[in-house]
Amino acid sequence: MKVRNPELIKATQDFFKQLTKEDVVAVIHHTDPDGVTSGVLAAKLVERIRGKPVDLRYNQEGGEVTILSETVNLLKSKNVNKVVITDLNCDGDASTLKDLSEFADVVVLDHHPVSSTEHVIIYKPQLAYNIEDASGYSAAQIVYDVAAVLVDMEDLDWVCAVGMIGDVATKKWEGFLKKVCEKWKIKPDNEWFETVLGHCAIVISSAEAYDRAKVGECYDVVYKAKGPNDVLTSKLAQYEEIINKEINRMIAEYDDKADQDGDVVFYEIEPKYGVKGTVASLLSRHHKDKMLIVADTRGDAVHISMRTQADIAGNEILAEAAKGKGVAGGHRMAAGGTIQKDKWEAFKEAVKRVKHEKGV
Repeated sequence: MKVRNPELIKATQDFFKQLTKEDVVAVIHHTDPDGVTSGVLAAKLVERIRGKPVDLRYNQEGGEVTILSETVNLLKSKNVNKVVITDLNCDGDASTLKDLSEFADVVVLDHHPVSSTEHVIIYKPQLAYNIEDASGYSAAQIVYDVAAVLVDMEDLDWVCAVGMIGDVATKKWEGFLKKVCEKWKIKPDNEWFETVLGHCAIVISSAEAYDRAKVGECYDVVYKAKGPNDVLTSKLAQYEEIINKEINRMIAEYDDKADQDGDVVFYEIEPKYGVKGTVASLLSRHHKDKMLIVADTRGDAVHISMRTQADIAGNEILAEAAKGKGVAGGHRMAAGGTIQKDKWEAFKEAVKRVKHEKGV
């Protein structure tokens, strides 16, 4: 890849090179498998650079992708002066990053579309290199690639692979994944979720779906693991069967309950656990020509996950349709958001209208 911004690459590397044992370092990461693995990789980089673990690991409870003011206050109260953020599209709210930058140096390692580059170091592949879209990258790969230039990370290549598979960012990187499989004596499969590495991603996702409070346990298990089998035999494995039953129930009800309008499908669910993203991903594999939106209608708002195998900018369609009704965004093929409950029907109509206007 041709370098677009050598100054950004150098600034990112210098952030880590200059860490000391005296710094109070926090790692903040998203809650899904890519968020957990990228957070672990970032923490391992910090530890290997300065010879001391991070001082604080944190994930925001609701899975929010921007940094909340409560998070800023927490970091300030802990006297944190260095912050590494992974897999969070937090430049979507530059104001809280500005507040954070007033007492800490911050680097964001992320793969979502760029909203702002103000106040802190925003490292995204499309900013650093001559590419337009970073949706084919997982956050785990981004952290791993940055780290590998600075320290030896080869023993953690499997962690990177788990994040890639968990975020369905495998298409461009199958050569790397096959090398990881060969090294760890894992049988590869064209369906990467069917491999041991994919199973690790499923275990992490299941624990998170069962209870968001388990995200810290997921991080600890991956952080301490010497290889993928340590994840599969950990205490996290107990949640997989429970979550699978719920996922299978949601998939079995799809044909009867899905609302299909051409190649746009809305599927409203009321699951016991947070499985909408996994349900959307699994259904999308069998409905590749559809723009599939799975909506968890429990509670005071509608939480959505969009998946599509078609060549359309699903993230842009959702973001446009959500204006005045909630917030939405993400990647072209995988996005999500939160819609006000009383605006849900209007949002559905807006999705169809915006998609038509874009000619897709």
